[in-house]
Formats: sequence, C-alpha cells, structure tokens
Amino acid sequence: MKNRVNRKILNWVGWVWRSLWFRLIALYIVLVGLTLLTFSIYFYFQLQQHEQNQVDANLETAVLQIIPSIDLDNGPPHFRQYDDSKDSNENSPGDLRSKGYMVRILGTDGKVVGGLNQLNTPIPLNLPLENGYSTVPAEDNKTTWRIYTQALEWRQPRSGGQGGEFVGWIQVGWPTFLTYDALADSYKPILLAIPIVLLLAALGGWFLARQVLGPITRITRTAQAISSTDLAGRIELTGSTAEIGRLATTFNDMLDRLQGAFERERRFTADASHELRTPLTALKGQIEVSLDQPRTQTEYIDTLKDANTEVDRLIRLSNSLLSLSRMDQGQQKFPRENVDLSDLLDSLVETMQPLAEAKDITLSGQFTSGPIISGNFDQLTRLFMNLLDNALKYTPAAGKVTVSLKEIGSFARIDVADNGQGIPKEHLPHLFERFYRVHSDRTSSSGGTGLGLAIAYEIVRWHQGKITVESKLNEGTVFSVYLPKAH
Repeated sequence: MKNRVNRKILNWVGWVWRSLWFRLIALYIVLVGLTLLTFSIYFYFQLQQHEQNQVDANLETAVLQIIPSIDLDNGPPHFRQYDDSKDSNENSPGDLRSKGYMVRILGTDGKVVGGLNQLNTPIPLNLPLENGYSTVPAEDNKTTWRIYTQALEWRQPRSGGQGGEFVGWIQVGWPTFLTYDALADSYKPILLAIPIVLLLAALGGWFLARQVLGPITRITRTAQAISSTDLAGRIELTGSTAEIGRLATTFNDMLDRLQGAFERERRFTADASHELRTPLTALKGQIEVSLDQPRTQTEYIDTLKDANTEVDRLIRLSNSLLSLSRMDQGQQKFPRENVDLSDLLDSLVETMQPLAEAKDITLSGQFTSGPIISGNFDQLTRLFMNLLDNALKYTPAAGKVTVSLKEIGSFARIDVADNGQGIPKEHLPHLFERFYRVHSDRTSSSGGTGLGLAIAYEIVRWHQGKITVESKLNEGTVFSVYLPKAH
C-alpha cells in the first residue's frame, strides 16, 4: 500500500515536472527572479556607494569644522579647552565625541598628541600619512574604520617662521559597521519585497499559463471525446489569442473533413451493401423458385438468363469498385498518348445515336478541329460514355442532348448538356460521391451501379483536369469537363 502511494506521488511529481504549465510558471518565476536579483544587486552597490560617499563627505566636513577647535599656534597641535555641556555645536569636539567619531591629532613625527575616543578605538598608527581616505581594520580585527587624514598648518608665523608651515596631522574616523547597519536598514524593504514579488510572479505565471494553455486543454478534451461514432464535437473559443484561434479553427476544419469522410464512408458502406444485396437477393429468389418444383426447359432457361443479368450487374459493380479503389491508392497506371478530342467525341456521339433515337432524344455534337490532349484513350472514352449515358437516361422523350467542345486558354472544355428534369441545387455538391442518389430508387431502377459519376470524377482528376455541374429544375443539366491541352 505504501509503495503504491509512493509510486503515485512519484508519477504525479514526474507529470508536474514534464507539464508545460509547470515549465511556463517556473520559467516566468525564474525570469522575474533573475531580473529582481539583478536589480537588487545593482541597487545594493549603488546604495553602498552612496553611503560611502556620504560618510566620506561627513568625514571631510568634520575635519574642516573641527580644525578651528585645535590650537595650532602654541606648541604642538592640541584641542583648546572646551566644556561638553556647553559645546553642542555640530561637529564640535563634544558633538563628534557623542556621535562616536574617532579624532586624533598627530605630530610631524606621526605620534599621537591628542584626540577624541581614540583610547576606545585601537586603530593602527602605521597609516599612510597623506591627505585622503583609507579603510583599515582595527587592531582587534573586529571592526573596520573609514579614516580621513589631512595635514595641519600654522595659521600665524612663529619664531621667525612663515605662516602655513606644516605642524602635524588630523585624522577623523567612522566605524563602517554603522554604515552597513544603515545600509541594511535601507535594504530591508527590498529583501522583504522579494518573496512577495516572487509570489506575485508565480500567480502571474499561473494566469499566463492558464490563458495560453487553457484553450489547448479544451482542444485536448474535445479530441479525447471524439470517436468514430461521434464527430459532432467542436471547439468553441472566445477571447483567445490569434494563434490559438487559428489552431482551433484548423482543428475544427479537420473535424469537419473527418466527419464528412466518415459519413461518406458509412453511406458508401450502406449503399454498397444495398447494391450487392439487390442482385444477390434476386439470384437467391430465382434459384429457390427453380428448386421449389420441377420446371420446363424454357423456364430454366429464363431463370438462367435472369441470373446472368444479375451476375453481369455484380461484375460491373465489382469492376467499378476495383477501379475506384486503385485510383484512390494511385495504383492505376494508364499509358498516355495524344488524343484528338473532336474525333473521340464525334465517334462517341455516333455510337450513342441508336440509343438516343430509341428514346426519341435528339443527340448532336458541336466540335471545333482539335484540340489535342495527353491522356488515356480508353479512360477518356469511359468518361464521356458515362456522361452521355447519364444524360440520355434522365432526359425525357423529345428531349435534347448536346455535346460541345471549345478551347479556353490552355484547357479544352467539353460540355454535355441536356434539357431534362434538372437536379435540385442542394444535391449538386454530392453528385460525384460514390453511390450518391438524388432519388433513392433512381440508379437501381435504371440498371446503373451508382458509381458512374464518381468514376468520371476520378478519371478527370487523373488527367489533372476539373469537372463541374450546373443544373436548374425543369430546364436541364450541364456537365463541364476541363482537360489540359498537350504541350
């Protein structure tokens, strides 16, 4: 039980680690954290430099303001007498003592001759004696001091000397830990703000990941809910980004195509089963009747003729299905040759003329000389025979069927037009689908397989052409075939 729980935890951790949600949020936090860290480091050094400059300025100001309190004219430099209780001016000896400054006065030989707070400040004496700043550790190595050193000069000539002569040094120091304490106090708000900012970054990353990946999650759920029996689900996204919107649109378009393909497959399977069942049922019925009781020779011959008719229909249907299957898979290889369309169509019109006359239909052709196309003669014959046979079947007596040939740019256009009953507009997009019928009994009652127009479409496609249909009820139908001319 414990191992199972541990495995579940490990699987969950592994899923989280591989999750794009987690990676986006983690990346967002890392980017914000790095930006915040860079800013914090920069701000820290800028603040440190500012505090350092402020300390240096204070030290220099303290030296300039304390020099008047030093007697430079009467013996070695030393502080004048002062009263701490009364001397409260800023940067006076009493003020500097109270603030914690270290002040010491050195003679020309570098020895200490006076000072403030120096006894409690074990600062080395071997400092460079020159005007400027230095940072040195105390002798106990517990603290570090920032020291400003400046030379002292006489104000008045003495014993024949000249004013401005060197008489010693003054050093003013400030413990750096006080600077760092001030720096820490200034930096605390930033340190406290860092976890808050990172938390806000995590929330922002989660919101961003939700905005980006939420639609993808819905797409995934929609895809998981789709099966071969239910393709009706679609992705509905409102307010999504342009990229996600295009993805959803593309996915919905794919579902539309899949749904159409599945529906055509189901309809094809049902229609094929129906087309196969009809002649097989007829055959079985005829055989059962013949076996039911003895028959005369003439009756047996009639039964065999009927059975032969149904077998021929089955053979035509199976051949048509085999041809379509090979064309779909690109396995049907036809030799190409130059074909004169005017000669081909003229021959077909002549061949179909007896059938037209038997139905009292006027069949005529209007052909220009040429054009020549590169194609397969037998398949082109089958294409136009299917179109002519279709036109003659559904054109009433005293009707008219016309075949015309024109050249339009680099294409030859062949129109097969009739003035029959026409086809309703809603059926036109589906005419080239396999077994599609405008009326459920139309093909079977006329002896066809329901695959003629589908085969015609595939033949045209094999020739890199195009076939279209236009029709108006009670006015007629026009099938137009566009085939590229031979170069």
